[in-house]
Amino acid sequence: MTRRDDPETAMRRPVSSMARPAGSRLARAAAVVALTGAGAGLTACNCGKEPAPADYATEVEYFIARDNFSECERANGDLFRSFIGMAFHLGAKPAAPFQPAAAAKAPGIVTEGNSVTFYAPADVPAPNAADLPVPYELIAPFRIECVVGLCDPAFYPAPTAVFGFSVVERGGAQREFSADCSRVGGMTATAGFGTPAPQAFAGAQRVDLALEHDGTDLVASARDHNLGGAWIEVARTPLAASGPFLPKLGALNFDPGQMVTYSSFRVRANAPYGPGQATPQMEAVRNFAEALNDLADGADALVGAAPDAAAASLKIQAANQRVQEAVTAIEAAAALGKKPTAAMRKLKKARAAARKAAAGVAKAIGTLDATGIAQKPAVLKKVGIAALGLAQAADQILPGDLRAAIGGRTLKSFLGK
Repeated sequence: MTRRDDPETAMRRPVSSMARPAGSRLARAAAVVALTGAGAGLTACNCGKEPAPADYATEVEYFIARDNFSECERANGDLFRSFIGMAFHLGAKPAAPFQPAAAAKAPGIVTEGNSVTFYAPADVPAPNAADLPVPYELIAPFRIECVVGLCDPAFYPAPTAVFGFSVVERGGAQREFSADCSRVGGMTATAGFGTPAPQAFAGAQRVDLALEHDGTDLVASARDHNLGGAWIEVARTPLAASGPFLPKLGALNFDPGQMVTYSSFRVRANAPYGPGQATPQMEAVRNFAEALNDLADGADALVGAAPDAAAASLKIQAANQRVQEAVTAIEAAAALGKKPTAAMRKLKKARAAARKAAAGVAKAIGTLDATGIAQKPAVLKKVGIAALGLAQAADQILPGDLRAAIGGRTLKSFLGK
């Protein structure tokens, strides 16, 4: 990729607006994507990395912005609310096992303008595709949301490009159900299931997407991100609530140099595992993921236009409770074995990392409750360090089948590390 095609260089220009994509129609054309720690916007991504080796047409670059607010964030007056920072080159699926690129190093992840960006290098014409599964099992009823959007007008995707997010059955036929966007009529949202009623958002550069299972039907909805307001249903279909499902983010059929971004991926609702449906390790991983979700919401409350220390404290306290529940689940798993096996050692490492993270979360709560937003940078730094600790803990016990489903990635890599 030449310097002219480098997203870092491109996004240092004045930007008219910024958005973050959320899904894709890969079930019908290629592969879809899914992400976990939600991705934020692109702009001054500062990834500072060149494309992956030639044997990887699809690869991931991790980056963390150097400034708390990137250029696109300033231009939009909207903060990117996610722990992740990574860029996905669109191309053919790699034949070799996934190997993440070296991670960029930077402290205070939560305070950075992080993002997930899908873009096609200059030497990768359409058709192409890239996807990112999120290691977060969904049990109906559930609801997930994400923001998808455009970057610099010079790199807008063609109307034929598709980007969005989906949920994929973990078992059975592994069917995929997507909420998709394209740059038609401003931005148009549709879906890859049911009888779609495409909704055009004239002049929009960012669209909120949602996939919700109410226990009977799966529903795709959308709205203009900048306008907000009521969600507009674009598709509905009856769907058995057996689950679990896995979220995915993705994009396909981008012309060389085109890109979109994703941010604010959130799991707004998720039912508990059923009796006998999960091991203690699976319960612990879910609690870690939900704690990360709560920490991200807490960070949002602090870095918004009107910082709210009380709301942030409530979310961070909720994260702390999740961590305690995860530790309880790990201890339950440890009690099932007495011999010093490799699995037992991993459980102990996970427990130690979780306890350390919990201590950091408790300190963040204490600082926040004592000083309000006066020590906001210190609180955000503590939250960011705790988030990395939780990811490290979950990495020790992530079930092998779930690891395989996300392409062999580590959870820590989702945080840009």
